[in-house]
Amino acid sequence: MNYYYEIKLNFNDIPYSFYEWNNNDRIEIIKKIPLIKVKSSILKNIISNNFKVNNEVLDMIKYKTLCKGNLKIKYSCILCDTKNCIALEFDENGYSIARSNLMLEDDNNICEISYTLKETELKIQKINKIKLNNEFRQETKIKKIINQELIELYKNNDIKKLQYLYLEWFNKKEDNKDVMLKTMFEDLKCEIKKVHYDIYKIIKLSYNKI
Repeated sequence: MNYYYEIKLNFNDIPYSFYEWNNNDRIEIIKKIPLIKVKSSILKNIISNNFKVNNEVLDMIKYKTLCKGNLKIKYSCILCDTKNCIALEFDENGYSIARSNLMLEDDNNICEISYTLKETELKIQKINKIKLNNEFRQETKIKKIINQELIELYKNNDIKKLQYLYLEWFNKKEDNKDVMLKTMFEDLKCEIKKVHYDIYKIIKLSYNKI
C-alpha cells in the first residue's frame, strides 16, 4: 500500500477548490492516507459521479487514514492518475459519502509521484451524477441571501421593499408583487453579475448583520 503524508483535506458532499476553503469548514489534518493510482477513465467517472466500490477496496483502506491526534478515518483514500487526484471517504457499504480537492502543492506532488506508482484495477458502480456548482461559494451565498430575502418580503407582503429592490435591480417600476418575484428569481438563475452584488449590499445594509 502506498501512502501520502502530511496533508490538509476538506471533506464535503461537493468538493471545493482549495482557494474557496473558509474558516467554517471542517479541515482535516491528515498524517497518513492511502494513495491509489487508477486509470484516467475511472478517475474521470469518480470525479463526476457518486459511486460505490466493492468490499475488497474497503478492506484495503480500512482504518489506514491517520489524522492529527491519532484519530483514524475508517474508509478513506486518495485516488489519482498522472494529471488529477481527489480524496474520498466511503461508508461501510462502499458508497462515496464525501470528497475533497487538494491544495495546489499536494495536488502537484501527487501527480508527480503517480508516475512511479503501479496502477490498481478499480471497478466502480456509478450511482448518479454529481451536480457541480460552477459558481464560487461566495457567489452562491450572495444568491441564497437574496433569494431568502425576496421570499420573506413576499410572505410579509412588503410591497414597498420589493418595489425598491426591483427598481434598483432593473431600473424600472413594477406594482405586481408576483411579477416582481418571478422576474427577480429568473434573473438569479443567470450567471452572477454586478447588480446581484449591489442588491446583496442593500440587503446587508438593511440588516447590518448578514
